Amino acid sequence: MTIPVSKVVDVKIFSSPTFPKRKGFGLLNIIGCSNRLPIGDSIRFYSDMDGVAADFSGEDEEYRAAQIFFSQAPRPTELCISRRFSESVPGELLGSVNFEKDLARFQSITDGGFDIRIDGVNHPIEGIDLSGCANLNALASEVEAALPVGTEFFFEGTRFVLRSNTTGKKSTVDFATPPSGTAIDLSAMLGLDAAGLGFKSAGVDAESVTDALSRLQEREPSWYGFAFTKELTTAQIKEAAAWAEARVKVFGFTTRDSNVLDMAAEDDLCSFMKANMYSRTISTWDEDDPYQIVSAFARAFVVNFEGQNTTITLKFKLLPGTTPVNLTESQRQALVKKNCNYYTYFGDSAMLAEGVMASGRFFDEVHGCDWLQNAIETNVFGYMYTRTTKVPQTDKGVASLVQQVEKACQQGVNNGLLAPGQWNGMDLGEVHSGDYLPKGFYVYAQPVAEQNQSDREARKAPPIQVLAKGAGAIHFANIEVTFER
Repeated sequence: MTIPVSKVVDVKIFSSPTFPKRKGFGLLNIIGCSNRLPIGDSIRFYSDMDGVAADFSGEDEEYRAAQIFFSQAPRPTELCISRRFSESVPGELLGSVNFEKDLARFQSITDGGFDIRIDGVNHPIEGIDLSGCANLNALASEVEAALPVGTEFFFEGTRFVLRSNTTGKKSTVDFATPPSGTAIDLSAMLGLDAAGLGFKSAGVDAESVTDALSRLQEREPSWYGFAFTKELTTAQIKEAAAWAEARVKVFGFTTRDSNVLDMAAEDDLCSFMKANMYSRTISTWDEDDPYQIVSAFARAFVVNFEGQNTTITLKFKLLPGTTPVNLTESQRQALVKKNCNYYTYFGDSAMLAEGVMASGRFFDEVHGCDWLQNAIETNVFGYMYTRTTKVPQTDKGVASLVQQVEKACQQGVNNGLLAPGQWNGMDLGEVHSGDYLPKGFYVYAQPVAEQNQSDREARKAPPIQVLAKGAGAIHFANIEVTFER
């Protein structure tokens, strides 16, 4: 037996963790009230309109909003649609999509049945005659007639659905079991049994807008912007804006309130948003298109912050799928005063103006700063997370973190968010107000020797501060021409 080489040369391979991905800032969540989405699957993702059409009909508000979203150019590639429970809903059982698809087998049954527990009470169902059913919808009607009064049973295109005749969180429907009597078992044939791939969900009590947003955020936090279908009241829109303000999200709505066009009016929704300085809410005014803001989001959310010169301003943009409004100059000035955006003709060219949030901040600044914050956060965390050795609490160790901050800022310069320019803010390190920032940013880290001892013992890095000069955008130009004969 030979001696292994490892006794002389022992090699160990360490695999570092995967560097975390940066958060996306291009996913819109359209939140509606229709019951097209099941209770247990109340948020779904779509890459095109065909996917939306598979779940919603042209009469649904979610469909209308999504159609405007996917009409934008360049066309966005991701969207999510969510369900808000504006009223209490019944418990439901979604049958398996692998139910018996041979209609002739159903037509041979004249005494079918199953047992089903609804709201905790067992109901023996029998005597179902399917011999005269010409299609699955007719079959569902026959089954529904045998269920307790008020219980819904229908075929939704891919499977059967059973809903309780009560609503709220105590409303339940269990999986069906074979009949306790002599009827032919339909539980498996309809895909309603526990052995199938269906699933059940208890009912839900009516929820507020805040509760709906918090529930959707907890379930799937990846969406960045959100808009509701047109059912929201004024009070609920205010509720949504307040929720967004406390988070890294942006909320948008379109209003048709004519008071917004009145310079003297101060009790309209846009005046309220401006007075509250909401920097995470953006609005447009339009009399006919409730989802105009969705088109604006679609244009903004195709920005790739990892690219070169990719950032944009919302001003000057087209909103396909919506119609420009005709405004008088006084109406336009009222909208500008209230920081409400509008889509109208300037000369013969339709465009969105002015691209601002309710507070007056430009949308692209809010969008870009959210990206930059996450880019810096991810870079620094990812560096510490993937190292096979520790980052020492020394000036050299801090410098390695500063390097990660600078990488994110440099990408901000590359994509057009930041740019070289004169710094007019606070003094920091070697930079004073009035100095020129040649890189478009400056990163300062406190020397380790000056760090508070308690912070050092807690293994905190010294404070790292960033000065970042926004590239801005030109929205207006004043040109004078002197002509001489």
